[in-house]
Amino acid sequence: MIKVEDLRNFTFLSNPQTNPSRTLAAFVVSNSDYEQNKYINKIYTFDGQALKPLTEAGNETDFLFEDEKNILFKTPEKNRYTAQTEAESKRPLTHYYRINVDGGEAAYAFSIPLDVEKLWPLNNNGKFLVLASYDLNYPDLWQKTPAEQEEICRHNEETAFCRQIHEIPFQANGTGYLYNRRSALFFFDAVSEELELIGEDYPNYVIKWVSLNNAKTKALFAATCYEGNDEYRYCDFAKLYEVDLENCIITPLYEQLNQQLGDGFYVETVNQQHQASGHEIAVLISSDTSGYGLNENNYFYVYDRASSQLQKISDYEIIYGNSVGSDVAYGCCQEKYVSLNYLDLIETVDCRSTLQRFFFVEDEVAHKITLKRKMLVNREGAVNAAFSLNIAPTVIAEEFASDCDCECGSDCKCGCQSGEPCSCECECDDCECECENECKCVSDCNCANDCDCNGECDCDDCDCNDCKCENNCKCNNANECNCDSECKCGCQSGEPCSCECDCGNECKCVSDCNCANDCDCNGECDCDDCECDCDDCECENDCKCGCKSGDTCTCECKCDSECKCGCQSGEPCSCECDCGNECKCVSDCNCANDCDCNGECDCDDCDCNDCKCGCKSGDTCTCECECECDCDDCECDDCDCECECGDCDCGNECKCESDCNCANDCDCNSDNECNCGSDCKCGCQSGEPCSCRQNHSSLCIIGFYQQNRSEIYLVHNPEKLQRLTYFNSQNLSTVKPLPLTITSRFDREAVNGYVLLPPDFRQEARASYPLILDIHGGPKTVYGSTYYHEMQVWANLGFVVCCTNPHGSDGRGNKFADIRGAYGQQDYDDLMDFLDAVLKTYPQIDSKRLGVTGGSYGGFMTNWIITHTKRFQAACTQRSISNWLSFYGTSDIGYLFATDQNKVKDFSLEDQKTLWEHSPLHYINNAVTPTLIIHSDADYRCPYEQGMQLHTALTALGVPNKLCVFHEENHELSRSGRIKAREQRLNLITHWFLQYLQADNKELIQKFAEKCHI
Repeated sequence: MIKVEDLRNFTFLSNPQTNPSRTLAAFVVSNSDYEQNKYINKIYTFDGQALKPLTEAGNETDFLFEDEKNILFKTPEKNRYTAQTEAESKRPLTHYYRINVDGGEAAYAFSIPLDVEKLWPLNNNGKFLVLASYDLNYPDLWQKTPAEQEEICRHNEETAFCRQIHEIPFQANGTGYLYNRRSALFFFDAVSEELELIGEDYPNYVIKWVSLNNAKTKALFAATCYEGNDEYRYCDFAKLYEVDLENCIITPLYEQLNQQLGDGFYVETVNQQHQASGHEIAVLISSDTSGYGLNENNYFYVYDRASSQLQKISDYEIIYGNSVGSDVAYGCCQEKYVSLNYLDLIETVDCRSTLQRFFFVEDEVAHKITLKRKMLVNREGAVNAAFSLNIAPTVIAEEFASDCDCECGSDCKCGCQSGEPCSCECECDDCECECENECKCVSDCNCANDCDCNGECDCDDCDCNDCKCENNCKCNNANECNCDSECKCGCQSGEPCSCECDCGNECKCVSDCNCANDCDCNGECDCDDCECDCDDCECENDCKCGCKSGDTCTCECKCDSECKCGCQSGEPCSCECDCGNECKCVSDCNCANDCDCNGECDCDDCDCNDCKCGCKSGDTCTCECECECDCDDCECDDCDCECECGDCDCGNECKCESDCNCANDCDCNSDNECNCGSDCKCGCQSGEPCSCRQNHSSLCIIGFYQQNRSEIYLVHNPEKLQRLTYFNSQNLSTVKPLPLTITSRFDREAVNGYVLLPPDFRQEARASYPLILDIHGGPKTVYGSTYYHEMQVWANLGFVVCCTNPHGSDGRGNKFADIRGAYGQQDYDDLMDFLDAVLKTYPQIDSKRLGVTGGSYGGFMTNWIITHTKRFQAACTQRSISNWLSFYGTSDIGYLFATDQNKVKDFSLEDQKTLWEHSPLHYINNAVTPTLIIHSDADYRCPYEQGMQLHTALTALGVPNKLCVFHEENHELSRSGRIKAREQRLNLITHWFLQYLQADNKELIQKFAEKCHI
């Protein structure tokens, strides 16, 4: 059984980085120290064969590769490894230690007299680019003597009891007061310990991000400025600058303040043949917010140096980063990885986060840049970070191959056969193969989709073993069907079940033939009698012709449902192009995404079914003879060929050249030294050992898949990942989230969600379960199928838990996400309609025992729900918004977010009226639901006063409620708060729901009351 306390045993992985040659990766491994109420953070290294801890002190979270063999990490104390304690310093001072990746003890490296935010090593030995913050009142503090610095800082501390503030924002969640804090770039020489400001004067801006080019000769950065009309007001828009790192000059590039400039980088373009052009461009990921406000998705822009303008190169919406919510993620993620001529970007798509590779194709004639993208990871779950290692995938596979013995039934979703070793090369690594019992699913019973070798699924409870009904359709003792109309047996609830008796007519379908979906009676039907002869259909065994029993096969097209064209039987190809010819693609041939019935490319001529050569319209398939070209010799993970040259018969020369960025001009001399300069695509520098011909590039990610917590995976293809680490190997009795989709009444769009059933969930109508509706924050985030600790705890305590992604959620594009001015309207309808669908699908739920909870935006919606309906018997609102009026002036983003999300321009009387009408507190007199209010007193995003107002109003109205305040925690309490606070938060919520929704469970209520010190 999963318990609240299991949280303290989880391991969190974050912040992966690689050395310059990408032969070694390092990342942070974090664990909870419950007694000390803190996290232990250590740096681990991984070279594809060995995984080892590198540091021991436990506070190493911020690090970088100084060179191939040395890592620098930030530390709060200079004498971290000695008993000596230095006098407490008030002045800004950042210490760095150095440790060799081969091991040994870390040694003090240097200190920088600044509050360093980030450090980048430059080409010159011991030289660094430094991003640091400083006090606008004392910009040159770092230039003074240590004694003078101490005196100034002590004086400031003595007068800090009264802060004189005249700008916004002056505080930030997780940071605290940032009044008068500004950013600047510096050069630092670690040998001479000299520090130099870049630029002529101290800038009056805050730097959002910095990106260096591959040669480390220049840097691009965006900064939000305090000047002009925005002198006292931080603007969400930014200006673009460039630093000449060789001449110490900052040049403004774009100063119009009409773009958010969310991120940027340098990248080389490729030509139409997909070869590197050698032309470096500055690419921006940005939005002008004109269409959908502050939360508008980004687009790709290129900075045009001739016109000094930003040129939008594509209408492709970038849903940037991993928005899949989780309460078991800790540490910083990595949203992008920039190589010489491509960008790997994490994006949220539907209910999962993906990894995509983008190339920027330059037409040398038209002088136009277009976008090309390739999906790298597209599996249900979440990518949190990515990195590449120059090692062969087979090396990793051999080292980390699983030797687990998972005994499952033949229908086990892992792909293994009963009694055979678990087929970890398929999907079985995700079920962890740690079941102590045999999987108990009957081979022909589809009663449970979660029969994943965890020992929990027991299909012996299913009375009709041969039944292939959906939704756990069972036959009772009277041989009556207990399933709904979706049962594939054809029986109706209460009627004699046809699963165990004759179908009335002899089934005429081949078992492998899906000619008739309703013909699922038993395993004895003989398709030899089927008049629908799928042998005449060129669709192979998985004919999906759509014919009915006794009908003649209607399949006339030469493709199955996997045909890229999407043509229907006997119809002209329905591609977007107007081709007029029937699709001619063999079902197993993915000869090109371009095989779209252009009328010329005929993949019937292709003799290699797995060919992904990328043939073009009018070309003959090039995969007919033996391959002598081996792309495995090319050590750049830039190769974007759809085919693996080692597997594809390409003839005497590689036919993938047009899609391969391996760089033909990457030259190694007789000493295996690289003869090419910065244009080398292999990552090596001229004169260094060339890695082009001896290594292989392997893409790895840190991700969350199935019900595993954070782990490292090797990417074989977009759908196939191989788990490499087992930091979280606890055998937890997880409940699999079951997908459920409704149609929104607002715009007929699909609204996706999940239901978690208790492990002992019974289908009998007499069973009765309480339910908790969990609402995500954002609103521009999303629930996926990943592990969510609080939901697993509640499901294991007998609650049905459901969650959904209503309008406003991420992953579906700008239009779906835009609920500005409509909070509590279509999103509320989606939530209530989804709840109704859950109650209808699972009539075992007691509609008189419903609870609702959520945090941030989910807290707002919880407040809205308890003031607009009485259907819930308990609620818990966390870090919520209850009053948009006060939120405007107290939140660190209030003056931007409150107006934007409510579609008002400023704070006029009319706008104030709108903000109040959109506030849950405006409708507080309707509230009757017992409500637990959880807030943190250092939450500057949804300030503590929001919870105070709600508590005061509910108390005055006589509505049962409790306000729980977490001291010195912020908006991230449930995700990165101190471990004792995170546990206590979950204990409090659980006790509240037990008290109101499981009132008869006195023993469990008392147990949690003791945990909560009640």
